[in-house]
Amino acid sequence: MEKINLYRRKKQVLKLSSFLVLLAALISPVIAVRFTTEFYKQSVMNSLRSQHSYVLQKYQITLKSSQLKDQLNNIITKNQNLYTQSKRLQERIDVLESHLTSYENGSNHIKEILNLWGNRSDDWMMLSQISLDNQLILTFFELYTPEKEPKAERIFRKLTELGYKVSKIVDYDTSMSFLSMRLTKITLQGGR
Repeated sequence: MEKINLYRRKKQVLKLSSFLVLLAALISPVIAVRFTTEFYKQSVMNSLRSQHSYVLQKYQITLKSSQLKDQLNNIITKNQNLYTQSKRLQERIDVLESHLTSYENGSNHIKEILNLWGNRSDDWMMLSQISLDNQLILTFFELYTPEKEPKAERIFRKLTELGYKVSKIVDYDTSMSFLSMRLTKITLQGGR
């Protein structure tokens, strides 16, 4: 036989185990949302650390989950500044490289002149003026023996071979009878 309680005014009593199950059912979604948001914040912070490690190290930024949005904007701004600075530096490097290349290409004539100038002989030369702006201007004095070809002629020929349109102006060419040599002042000028 079954016991049936037909008493209508009986108080309903909630058992402790039922209370705990209901409490767990109410609290578990809150805990799950909290855990999910913390996990998402940590994954975003780890992603920021890996993507912007240089910016974080350079500016000594420590990521905090409470100020994540402001820190993200700060990192993006600093990263953009670094990008524009690196772009500006790259442009300067390109300008310097092109300058060095043009200097190297443009200084070959100086090397050739100095090679001719440095050849040992009894003659001597003294440089008076050299200008390499847009035009080559070379003024020098030469003491040479008349039997040999003057170095000025060799320098003139070498510059012509290098593609310069050079004109030679002889300011004076006098005999030094006591040395049996000649003294000349020559200006070579021209451009490519």
